[in-house]
Amino acid sequence: MARQFSNTAVETVLAASATAAATSISVSSASGFPIGFPYRLTLDYEQTGSEIVEVTAASGTTLTVLRGVDGTSPQSHAVGAPVAHTATAQDFRDSQDHIGASAGVHGLTGGVAVVGTTATQTLTNKTIDGSSNTISNVNAGSVTGNFKSITTVAANAASIALTIKGFTGQTADLSRWLDAAGATKGAVDKDGKASFASLSTTDGGIATAASAGSVFVGKSLDLTAATTTSTPLKIKSVAAATADVVQALNSAAAVVFKITPAGDVTAAGDVTVGSNLSVADTSNLTQAVVTQKASPVDPVLRLKAQSAVANTRPFLQITNHLGADLAKVDELGFWVGPGDATSLEKTLNIPHNASVFTKVAYVVGDAKFDVHDRQIAATPTRINILVAGYYLVIHQAMFDDRTTGSRASAVRLNADTFPLEVRMNAVAAGHITTPGSSRICKLAVNDFLEHYVYQNSLVTLSTTVYMQVAWLGS
Repeated sequence: MARQFSNTAVETVLAASATAAATSISVSSASGFPIGFPYRLTLDYEQTGSEIVEVTAASGTTLTVLRGVDGTSPQSHAVGAPVAHTATAQDFRDSQDHIGASAGVHGLTGGVAVVGTTATQTLTNKTIDGSSNTISNVNAGSVTGNFKSITTVAANAASIALTIKGFTGQTADLSRWLDAAGATKGAVDKDGKASFASLSTTDGGIATAASAGSVFVGKSLDLTAATTTSTPLKIKSVAAATADVVQALNSAAAVVFKITPAGDVTAAGDVTVGSNLSVADTSNLTQAVVTQKASPVDPVLRLKAQSAVANTRPFLQITNHLGADLAKVDELGFWVGPGDATSLEKTLNIPHNASVFTKVAYVVGDAKFDVHDRQIAATPTRINILVAGYYLVIHQAMFDDRTTGSRASAVRLNADTFPLEVRMNAVAAGHITTPGSSRICKLAVNDFLEHYVYQNSLVTLSTTVYMQVAWLGS
């Protein structure tokens, strides 16, 4: 710490004697003494046995001192010994040592200004060695001018060469690349999304610049989803797009596969499906040829239900150009030709009943038929026969899992008994109960059929019921 001096210090005397070991002295007056520390005093000034002490603190005229400094020795001093604030030999020796030093001071040659810490200075023609200096707390606003070239090298294999960290609530881009005119050619936004005016490569990379954007010419591109719920690749067309969203070309640049903005898919060759082929709604095929596999035991065409859950939609439907049904293979696997069948289906809760059947109250929306049916559901609860002949009558009820009681499904003719009834006892836990049967019957005009179900499992069961009548001829 630099020593302190005063030009107005008044010579004084000791107010009390001081032993050679004392660390504080008492003076008659401290008038004009330096107000900062440390400073020096000479005890027994200009007397035999004088001693230089260094004052490190003061309380009034009581001074805390270091004894015997600058080559003098601690001694005893009597009351009234003269005390003076003086320059000592070290004050002159320090400056001379500094002038004569060639190392360990500033390391500067003659004429070079010393860089201080309090005055504002402009530094030019300086080289700062990063391996020997540390620069900290440099704010962006204090850095001006253009960096000509910067190369960042990682300190080791586990360190990051360059880290850019956004501010709290960052809204601007984290980084941006501009051309000579200041136009943005690439950027990384606050969320880490990168965008580029064009991409190029010389080693079979991902893209090359084109007038309408970037045309991808990568030799190979593997995309892996970030999570189990994320999509590996999304391609979005612009509003009112007319060009294809996706095109696959052969070596002659001919389109062999494409997806239009409307989602239509066109393939020049065969389409092979290893598992499921799904569409959102309907699929329009101009012409389809199904060829049997090499093995003669395989069917030419197989239609398979989605799961063990009861199928409620037809396996196959044939319609006219207006979409009206002409024929179908229904959910039970029966072929239904033009005007051949009427079916009812419904899901409802069947209460526990010890002995009485519950009639199914089908509603109009439960009927599956068209205007050409020979049988018409004249009322919501029954199927009326309009043409006499032979009919295939089918019924089934699918009761929820229950291990107690019995179940039954029955069809009655003209509100009377009818020999088309099936009863089943409850099965093991984890299985539904599905009583049902079919029978060919000869029916007359104005006959009507109704569906009844029964269960006594002690609780209400959710049940899906079916009743179908198919005309076989007269």
